[in-house]
Amino acid sequence: MEITPRLNVPYLTANQAQKHVTLNEALRDLDVYVQATALSRARTAPPPDSAPGDAYILSDQGEGAWSGFEEGQLVANQDGAWREMQMPDGMRVYVDDENTLLVRKGG
Repeated sequence: MEITPRLNVPYLTANQAQKHVTLNEALRDLDVYVQATALSRARTAPPPDSAPGDAYILSDQGEGAWSGFEEGQLVANQDGAWREMQMPDGMRVYVDDENTLLVRKGG
């Protein structure tokens, strides 16, 4: 599957079956990236009461459902599962519990 170069959002391809699946995946990713907001950057494991659309920046190596996710990564609750999002340099994320705007630089 072809993806965009910065955010890895999937492209629709010619003659692709079930285009709605790829389009919906791309829309879910954009929902996280556009005006990105993380609820906190002080967690290493997901809260038990998370809702679809919730996102966090990992404070350390992920645990539990976030196992395998790297420190400093943005993780988002999408369709009942956690997804590690790509964060290119220059990406801005508002951290809600700190009332702070962060800019990713140098990984």
